[in-house]
Amino acid sequence: MEIRHALMAGVVSGALVACGGSGSDSDSDKNSSPSYSGKQEAAVLSSENSSDLAKTAKQAIKSAEAKDQRNQIPMAGLSASSSRSISRSIQQSQILSGDCGGSMTISGSEIVSLNFDQYCDDDVIIDGSMLMKSSSSDHTTTTLLTYNQVSIRVDGQNIVTNGTLSTVDNPQTGISRTDMNMTVNIDGEVMRLVESIRCKAHYQCTTTTTYSVDGETFQAENLQFSSDDSGSQMSARIYDEDEGYFEMSAQNITYCDNGNIKMGTIRLTDDDINQVDISFDGDCENMTVTMDGVAETVAQ
Repeated sequence: MEIRHALMAGVVSGALVACGGSGSDSDSDKNSSPSYSGKQEAAVLSSENSSDLAKTAKQAIKSAEAKDQRNQIPMAGLSASSSRSISRSIQQSQILSGDCGGSMTISGSEIVSLNFDQYCDDDVIIDGSMLMKSSSSDHTTTTLLTYNQVSIRVDGQNIVTNGTLSTVDNPQTGISRTDMNMTVNIDGEVMRLVESIRCKAHYQCTTTTTYSVDGETFQAENLQFSSDDSGSQMSARIYDEDEGYFEMSAQNITYCDNGNIKMGTIRLTDDDINQVDISFDGDCENMTVTMDGVAETVAQ
């Protein structure tokens, strides 16, 4: 079961390797991708903009959550070398049963096809299909993953992904690129995610994420995200089109059945050390935004 073990390694790791654009996106995908063209200067937090920036911060952590959940899909976190190994291992169509039900069918060699039918592993249920194409030249491996209505249900959330993840990686030099271009539907809320990771050498990487929700586009830099039994944690520099950039950190974020944040805290700061604190008390509809000791209840 070498293939199953390699696939599940991608589920457990939940980490994107540094790699990148193969240029295989369609023209329509490129044209519809969000791009950030808003203010690049530092924002100044105030009582006038604190509520709007609180909503921007909420969308930022939800976009990071969507990416993290997507990484639980088999192959989403595989390295280029692992994907090449899988391609070589497949001689004919194989059907793998999930630990808690359903099945995953793997077929092809030059282009590997994965079809999920209620595939369940560690209480994560996956449906939909994926294609993987990988090639190598001069110690560099290029891989393209294409997602077609891939849905993942976990912890009460349903996330549906369409789009591409392309990688280029040279393990000898550590130079690599990653480009992600995806539409993500989180419990009915549609979000567009575009991300690039550029590594000059091993562990010397920069990440830029652009996301679009309800017609508004934002950008995140230096994003760090993790989750455990207490919820999700995140830090990043966030760019708002109208206000500019601010720093944010989030702690112990959990979610309601309607997709809103249930519990946790978020803190925003600007270059002048103005501070906005955002808290969630479990009502699944509102959040409390506090600045200079003045608290305001705001709809999520």
